[in-house]
Amino acid sequence: RLESEVQIVVDKALKGSASYKRIGIAGSLAFLRRVGCALMLLDGDGGGGGGCGGSSTAGGGDGFDLLLREWRGRLNDLIAATEGHGAARALALGLLSEMIKAPATTTTATTTAGAKAQAQAPDTPMAGCWGAKLPAAALEQLTAVVQTELLESALVVDLPLVAAPAPGQEGDGGSREVRVAGCAVPFSCSVWLNVDEQETSVAINLWPLAASSAIADRDVLVWMAPCLSLVCLVSRIVFGDLQDVDGLLGCPLVMFPMELLQDDE
Repeated sequence: RLESEVQIVVDKALKGSASYKRIGIAGSLAFLRRVGCALMLLDGDGGGGGGCGGSSTAGGGDGFDLLLREWRGRLNDLIAATEGHGAARALALGLLSEMIKAPATTTTATTTAGAKAQAQAPDTPMAGCWGAKLPAAALEQLTAVVQTELLESALVVDLPLVAAPAPGQEGDGGSREVRVAGCAVPFSCSVWLNVDEQETSVAINLWPLAASSAIADRDVLVWMAPCLSLVCLVSRIVFGDLQDVDGLLGCPLVMFPMELLQDDE
């Protein structure tokens, strides 16, 4: 009963104003950590540090699956509750990174479950962190939420850059342009740092988001850095390096035309 009441308070705070949202974020992460520790106990086939060595049904059966769904649900709730609040989302992602890279405790409850995970973890500085003891399935869910559904969906666009076709017309619609608030002249987009040229199929959509009049678009730039940091952290835990996000880190940038930087005087 007490836990249910605490959960209600946390949910209300998470959906409240900015001052209460901090309390909700802290409470949500505490519940998330508790679910993560429970997953460690039920996982009998190695932790997240083993890359693809874990299994969603290994060692825990239905109990493991239920906890894994709760883990995913709490991650989704945390992201949904910070929608439209860039600073709150940045705080949540930053605190989540701190929780994952914090040194793993060696309590009686987690020592046995973490032994196999530690043995299978890659020999990296991240092997001793709390996140390295998580089952691989839990880290996969975290990557799906933070990298695929959040970061890539908000930042990554296809190349070449084209505008949406006009209503009633077919085709690509022409070259993509961005109109800055307070400026009557639209600017075309330019792809910077496109090292691979024709082989590159995606880019990071920075300039259109920064110039957008929509607060939700500009908020992406507020939480982009802590989100990318979290994605890289998980990749280092799972693979021991950044190979899984190398393509994302090497993407060119969608920016304003290079001509705007030229000095005509």
